[in-house]
Amino acid sequence: MAYNTINEIFYQAGELYGSKNLFYGKNEKKDFIGTTFGTALKNAENAAIALMEMGVKAGDRIGLLADNRVEWITADMACLLAGAADVPRGTDVTTEEIKYIMSHAECKICIVENDATLKKLESVIKDTVVDTIIVLDAKFKNTSDKIFTLQQLIDKGASLRDKKLADLKKRSGDVKSDDLFTIIYTSGTTGLPKGVMLSHGNMVYNINEVPKAIGLRPDDSMLSLLPVWHIFERAVDYGAIAKGIPIYYTNVRDVRDDFAKVKPTFMPSAPRLWESLYQGIQQ
Repeated sequence: MAYNTINEIFYQAGELYGSKNLFYGKNEKKDFIGTTFGTALKNAENAAIALMEMGVKAGDRIGLLADNRVEWITADMACLLAGAADVPRGTDVTTEEIKYIMSHAECKICIVENDATLKKLESVIKDTVVDTIIVLDAKFKNTSDKIFTLQQLIDKGASLRDKKLADLKKRSGDVKSDDLFTIIYTSGTTGLPKGVMLSHGNMVYNINEVPKAIGLRPDDSMLSLLPVWHIFERAVDYGAIAKGIPIYYTNVRDVRDDFAKVKPTFMPSAPRLWESLYQGIQQ
């Protein structure tokens, strides 16, 4: 089917692939553990309900400083279902970039991956409008009434779900094709980072056209390596969700081993990685 917004993709995937493991992260032994799309969507809905209770309004911007992991897509879906636009960057972001981007995008809430990223944000938070922080890492120990874990957000939303789910679905359904879905900031190599404003329609065009052009099917499998906040990786991730294709999150250190484990049929990447893999095979 053709989509108008990314939220439509999420709910259609929930109907078609709700019981299928679509997201695979790693445990401490580096074994892949699957999460069904239905579980991820329900967690995202609950987190979105909690965001709305915290005052997030349609069109608000939410910082998202994290790398490829199942919790990233949960947080991303939560922001979008709540009608907000997320402002993503990886954990390698500098403190100066955090200060500029969070201020320029006027993010009052910022989601960070772990304690290390939190410390970067806290060192410049006084120069931003951020007043609430959400940490993805489940091991994080909370010591502030302005800092929450993603699981706390999910639990809060779950306690309100019966009363507030209809409000969330209305907020999600009210999102239009030309509404802002994300602001992606450039690297800043030519001066201050530039915020690229993308609409739901900008992204959805790719989802409607690219998967069918390259023949993606639900029996494919995808290895996710490129930084998930890059627009190319996000586009293929959403395309995989739309087609019910499992996504395995890896990293540069583990990618060769994970190739053998996953045997992916699809892995979007950049030329430099393929060159490295080729050299490794030849050696």
